[in-house]
Amino acid sequence: MEDICVSCRSSRADTECGLCGGAVCRKCRVFLSEEEFPFAPERPPELRHSYYCGACYSDKVEPFKDSYEATIEQAKGINVLFKNSKSSVRVLRKASAPVRVENGADRDDVILKLAFQAASGGYNAVVDVEVSVQKVRNEGWQKSAWSGSGIPAEIVIRERDQ
Repeated sequence: MEDICVSCRSSRADTECGLCGGAVCRKCRVFLSEEEFPFAPERPPELRHSYYCGACYSDKVEPFKDSYEATIEQAKGINVLFKNSKSSVRVLRKASAPVRVENGADRDDVILKLAFQAASGGYNAVVDVEVSVQKVRNEGWQKSAWSGSGIPAEIVIRERDQ
């Protein structure tokens, strides 16, 4: 018995959908790479597969992708206050535990990952942010490993009288 594609009913189905297990041909399969959601701390179990049929992709992957992209846009607007900042802010509520990012590509990457975690928790700022770099040597090669931590918080920024 031949495998028939669940989408187009082609008899040349050579791949299996990661969720439903249905046969999918090359034209109909949707590929989801490992690097698709780099700022999400952990991908849900249903998004850890490589290939999806169109129906499973629409039902499971696209809602998560839309939510992820909306959170990225929120993260770009998050206020970041460093530990030695002299800004006058009023903290309405803080997260119970600080968030931490390890092995970032650069300083901006670490800050955006911290902001993403704050935005996904419903906060509008990250306070007491500390970013550090460590040089890692591997024989003749050298690279920088960035890390950072901060506390997600809901703040009110006081405007100066003008």
